[in-house]
Amino acid sequence: MGRFMTDENKELHRLRGEARGLQRMVDLANRQVPARSEGIDPTGAVQIVLGDNGLPRTIHVEDGWDHKLRAERLGHAVIEAFSAAFYERLRAWTTAFTDAGEPVVEPEPEPEPEPEPPDPVANRLNDPDAYALAVIEALDNLGNLLEPPPVCGIGSVSRGGVVVTLTGAGMVSCTADPAFIAAQSGEDLTQAFGAALAAAKEDLARAQQATPLGRLRHLLDLGLTTLDEGTAP
Repeated sequence: MGRFMTDENKELHRLRGEARGLQRMVDLANRQVPARSEGIDPTGAVQIVLGDNGLPRTIHVEDGWDHKLRAERLGHAVIEAFSAAFYERLRAWTTAFTDAGEPVVEPEPEPEPEPEPPDPVANRLNDPDAYALAVIEALDNLGNLLEPPPVCGIGSVSRGGVVVTLTGAGMVSCTADPAFIAAQSGEDLTQAFGAALAAAKEDLARAQQATPLGRLRHLLDLGLTTLDEGTAP
């Protein structure tokens, strides 16, 4: 029985070491990915810049766009530009992850008899900050078990003349009413898409906070802030 437990502990340590090494590689790749990435649709009429969170930062429409594509295709061109920027960001991350090399497994320590560890939850109850952080970590680890389908944010200008839909993962749709955009210059459309994008981001933030986990995280954040203020010198 003792030999079995020793072998099991060695395997658990190996798995933990590999997981830590993989996490270090992911963290390194995330730090090396450019803070912005750009994409252009095949016609060159639309350019999108993504921020470090993967969401569009700007949507730029060239003057003379109507010489490159029909008004009915502008919304699709925006999605194509977003896809190009998304895959550029993905390639940069993949390259950085590959350059990070193989995960380094920590050497196995010599086995030592250890006393029965105390209950970590019981210890954290004596420290409100640590306990709140533990709850947040537990919620994050639940993942899809409690998280509803991805929430989205919708931004619209000129009574639906331009509509942008976002999720936390990026842009999922963009529509542009041909009757609205037909007479618009590239500068006018850039401003319209910018306003719709800003409205979609605000709507997405509200939607994310309105989920059960979002509300709980918000309450915990408020609680931690209150604790910090109460313990400040």
